[in-house]
Amino acid sequence: MRLTIYTPCYNKGATIQRTFDSLLQQSCHDFEWVIVNDGSTDNSKELIDSFVTDLFPIFKIHKENEGLASSSNVAVTNANGDFILRLDSDDYLRSNAVEKILHYADYEPMLQDPKVGCMVFLTCYEDGSLVGSHPFNQPTRCSFWDYRVKYKSKGDRAEVFRTAYFKQFPFPQFEGEKAAAEGYVWNNFSDHYDAIYYPIKIYVRDYLPNSLSNIGVGKYMMYPKTYNLCRIDMLHRRLPFLTFLRISISYYRFGRYTGYSFKKLIYDVPVAATILGFFPGIILYQIEKYDKSFVSRIKKVIPYDKYCI
Repeated sequence: MRLTIYTPCYNKGATIQRTFDSLLQQSCHDFEWVIVNDGSTDNSKELIDSFVTDLFPIFKIHKENEGLASSSNVAVTNANGDFILRLDSDDYLRSNAVEKILHYADYEPMLQDPKVGCMVFLTCYEDGSLVGSHPFNQPTRCSFWDYRVKYKSKGDRAEVFRTAYFKQFPFPQFEGEKAAAEGYVWNNFSDHYDAIYYPIKIYVRDYLPNSLSNIGVGKYMMYPKTYNLCRIDMLHRRLPFLTFLRISISYYRFGRYTGYSFKKLIYDVPVAATILGFFPGIILYQIEKYDKSFVSRIKKVIPYDKYCI
């Protein structure tokens, strides 16, 4: 099997049929679909059970609700393809997506280097406009880290990993938290392997109001340990000063929601992060206990930065 497409699903009965239809409409069907129903309470389970086709194998996994990290880990564990792509249950693929992926998997000379662990394609909105920004007009090799920090690229991408490599970096799981520490996993993957970035749109994103991407900073309070881990990882890397400052403040601002002691919070990050971020972060935390909208009103003074995760 050349490609595994996996889909975590939680209460996406309104969109999962569209996701399935986009797979039926692929110009190439040399893939398997692993779909993990994460304890949905709507009609997702019934819809998933109704999906039947002779075009490609479908592996349906129903489990209790534990969140995206758990669902992703279960899917990856059950993947049989040489390469693996996550397709969210409110998104869909363009009809030539699989054909494009397998073409480059077979004929891309840069993939001969075992230090290249991923092919990355562009995503777009339903009107065809690019999600975020992309700096390259031809296939380019670089790390995830350089793509985001050095080239200042923005927006979600469609990452097609070598499955064996991706299995080396499971998503950390914290009891009671249902988010996935994607930044942490991507950064650690980047420490070991490069990616090839293609200026080709293959994936259509539909950011629904209830998606994690649209929850805003509330997710940092809902899943504090997950995002705390992401910030710790970032603060141990070389960052522009303002980015380091903002993450340091966010680390202490949201770190209090983890229930960790001050001793642990201080121990887990460089001394500079504590010097710069401790007092501003704790002050913001205390203010937000009584005024949840305070930071949103001073965004122009302390603007939101994507690295303040």
